[in-house]
Amino acid sequence: MITNVYAPFSLSVHLVICIVATLFYGYMFIRKKYSYYFTLILAFDLTLFTQMNISKSAFYFLTIIEIFLIILMLISMVRVSRKNKKLSDNDKSNKKAYLDLKSFNDKNV
Repeated sequence: MITNVYAPFSLSVHLVICIVATLFYGYMFIRKKYSYYFTLILAFDLTLFTQMNISKSAFYFLTIIEIFLIILMLISMVRVSRKNKKLSDNDKSNKKAYLDLKSFNDKNV
């Protein structure tokens, strides 16, 4: 079987990897609703174009799109991480305030 010079795997192996990645990240996207999972799906599936006999300019364009998607994914992951940290900090402060109020009420009863 002839492998394209831009793709390190044969089409069948590449297709299996893309299907598994799409199913996994699709499940995670539905479950957690984070946009970077959808971006990962696009990035994985766009690599299938390397299996076609594309020109060098199309390959470089695909490379630029992949880099853009990876940067977009990283930005989205950082935003989600910061948001989750802020929510976690709020939960800790709310829990501390609740415990302080509870101990205050226990002392006064």
